[in-house]
Order: sequence, then structure tokens, then C-alpha cells
Amino acid sequence: MVIWAGDGHRLIFDMLEGRYIDEQIRTMYEKWMPVLPLVHVMMGVNRDMSKEPSRIMIELEKPIRIAEEDKQWLFVINHSFDPSMAPPGKSSVEVWFATKYDYWENLSHHRGKYERKRTYCQLCHQGT
Repeated sequence: MVIWAGDGHRLIFDMLEGRYIDEQIRTMYEKWMPVLPLVHVMMGVNRDMSKEPSRIMIELEKPIRIAEEDKQWLFVINHSFDPSMAPPGKSSVEVWFATKYDYWENLSHHRGKYERKRTYCQLCHQGT
């Protein structure tokens, strides 16, 4: 048994070369409205956050710029309700927000531009 945990379109149309498409699958990919893409980050935190709320919205003092959009708010999920997510005294935190598909689609066609942005982000966050 294989459990695919990636993009359905890539699996169905690329890896399986469209061999198993029926009318329901075709309709899903041709007519349904896609979900907004999300930037999703999981991180370990070096403190026990079990007394903190499991879901919070944080307003940033200074907006961060992602995909040519300023983000003033972050949605945070604190996974301390599940002790298997981090060792004792530590916490696992998830941050995500919606973004624009067109930006990422365009970037995927320009590898050099992607690499420059990634390098810039790594340099900006070294030591933080």
C-alpha cells in the first residue's frame, strides 16, 4: 500500500500520467475553485507552552513581506495539547497564512529568481 501525502495533481497527472482519471476527478481539477495556497511553518520552541492557548492570532509590531504582500497578522497553533509533538519542557508551534497562488506559480518558472529569494531569506534570518 502506498499513501501519497503530496499534491494530488502532481500524482494523478504527472506521476501516474493521467492513467486513472475518471469523470469525477476530471471535474474536480477542471471546475472546482482551488483553495488559497498557504505558507505553513512548523517549529520547535525551547520552552513549555502548555499553559498558553492552543490557537491565537498575533499582530506583528512590524509587518513581514511574503509573496509581495505585507502580513500584519499570523495565525499560530500551539501543539502543546499533544505531548507527542515535543519533548518535555519544549513545544511545537505551527504558523500559517493564506497567500496568492499566482506569485508562487510565477516563481516556479524562474528558478534563478527563486534561488535569489531563498538565499536572501536565509541571510536575513541567520542567528535568529
